[in-house]
Amino acid sequence: MNLPAPLAPWAPYLQDFPLEVAPALGQLAQRVAALVGPMGLDTDQLDGEVDGYDGLARRGSPERMLLSEWLLAQEAPDEWSRRAAEGELSYLQLARRAPQQSKAVAVIFDGGPEVLGTPRLGQLAVLLVLARRARERGAELVWGIAQMPTEQLWRDFSPSGASALLETRVSAPVTTQDLDFWRESLPECDERWLVGGPQIAALAGDNESVLWLEDPLEAVRALDATARPHHGARREARLELPDDAICTRLLRDPFGTVREVAGQVRRVKNSLRPVSNLVWLGGHTLAARAGDGGILVFRVPSSPRGGVAKPKHYRLPDGDKAHCVGDCNGSIVAAQIKEAGVQIDNIGGKAQGFPTGFYRAETEDLTRYCARVGQAGRTDLHGEDAALTPWLQPLWNFKAAGSWLVLLLPDGTLCQLRPHTSLPVDVAAQGVLTPLLSGGEACRSEAERFGNDIVALVGGPAPRIVHLTASPSHSRGFEVREHRFDDEVEDAYWGGPRDFADPKARCGVLVYQAHGEWRMSWSKDGQGRDNKISPAQDEILLGVTGVASRWPSPGLLTRGNDGRGLALRGLGWSHQIASNETIKHVAACAVTPYVAYTTPRELVVYSLSLDVVLARWQWEESE
Repeated sequence: MNLPAPLAPWAPYLQDFPLEVAPALGQLAQRVAALVGPMGLDTDQLDGEVDGYDGLARRGSPERMLLSEWLLAQEAPDEWSRRAAEGELSYLQLARRAPQQSKAVAVIFDGGPEVLGTPRLGQLAVLLVLARRARERGAELVWGIAQMPTEQLWRDFSPSGASALLETRVSAPVTTQDLDFWRESLPECDERWLVGGPQIAALAGDNESVLWLEDPLEAVRALDATARPHHGARREARLELPDDAICTRLLRDPFGTVREVAGQVRRVKNSLRPVSNLVWLGGHTLAARAGDGGILVFRVPSSPRGGVAKPKHYRLPDGDKAHCVGDCNGSIVAAQIKEAGVQIDNIGGKAQGFPTGFYRAETEDLTRYCARVGQAGRTDLHGEDAALTPWLQPLWNFKAAGSWLVLLLPDGTLCQLRPHTSLPVDVAAQGVLTPLLSGGEACRSEAERFGNDIVALVGGPAPRIVHLTASPSHSRGFEVREHRFDDEVEDAYWGGPRDFADPKARCGVLVYQAHGEWRMSWSKDGQGRDNKISPAQDEILLGVTGVASRWPSPGLLTRGNDGRGLALRGLGWSHQIASNETIKHVAACAVTPYVAYTTPRELVVYSLSLDVVLARWQWEESE
């Protein structure tokens, strides 16, 4: 493994990790090693028992300073002070006997709730440090997990042991009884370390060393670590962590083995097959329209080992067709276009999502559009009306703006739903449907929510970016800002990742077509960039995505002209996601680095950061 020179001593312990994550873990281990310190009682006892003197040294305790130096201190104190500051004083060098081999170093790791998340990554670094430290002293490292007394006793560092430590999930905090079991079970040792959260530090004995880790819960990527060796002083440090993608990789797939279990398959009934495009509801939930017009919800696991759950099927109360879907306050909310407005229903989840009922269109144009779609929705869509509702669109609950819904209609119109605060008994409507941004001649509109902003990109002729920012003082509850392109832009796409965010889009990477060529506007290290980039002649552009920790630039998400294959094309690099499969619908998530796509026989979710399929849902041929 090609590691930087400062990490060369760690090579035997990092060789099992992929090269993408090994340097970052090695740097974290270096910081932990400085915190833990070397084995031994003090600096004079590190290399064996003292056996007289042997030569001179430039460092030492005052009682070993040469008599000539004491004389200099009396006769020329200024010169003595200078030499002391420069490290030029002479001391007697201690002679030492060869140390006897140490017995063992024992470690008890907390596996409870205090170390979930990034503290578990700190435990992995501690395991590396103590393993190397013990080997250098000729000692054996033995360790176990406090809340799992029936599990095996692990020795030294190994991929299987490290994976067991990272995958441990215990709901109960560590107790004195847990530690007492291991104190009696562990072999006789020179050192015993307790590694976990603040709770394990409170339970440590007088002759035990302890290291506890805490998430600072601030907007920093770091861990607060405190070491209290039984033979030394307490030391504290803030450990800077690698970027989020590498932390995720280390926690979920530290040794790059997920491909062996990738693509877990859930066989589902044909009635649970999506018949529409895919809509991401956050980072781990997908929605699609079912054949009966209802909504299918697919929960995406965080890891290929997470298991693939059966999709949930939510039907609309009147059996009509859903046109928009979103997750509002923990409830799945669906919107269906009626003849004069929109009907809102909370169709899934235990929480109260949004006031249900009919919301009347506020403008004549919106009323006419709803009438066309509402009438067509009563029958199967054919002819020119078939293009009215091809897409399932997203909606969002905008709490900061007064608990209103914002939804994107199939024609690209961005609308706001405002419930009446008080309604007369004879008023049939629950509220009003107000257009915020008209799709007009747009051939494609996209929108995503980022914090308190909703960002919409209207494609087609004269594309533009529109930001909706919550503003309670505004009459509509929003401040609407529109960005039009300076060049004669013919079309545009945008998407993640946010660490490549374009300054104009403010939430992703912008790809636009001007004067017949495609360009990509993005940023890296705070510097804005604009590069020419084009899909291959036999490919169709679908969007833009990427992972900053894997590739030097974002990439175009493309599909073959024949409908087969799915790939990313970046600046000087490419990556194949799926090949030789007919791809029907594709959706890249703006929150997590996932790409979902459907084929005639399955729905697949692929992780760009892990380079592996997370889940597959395959349809049964018959009910």
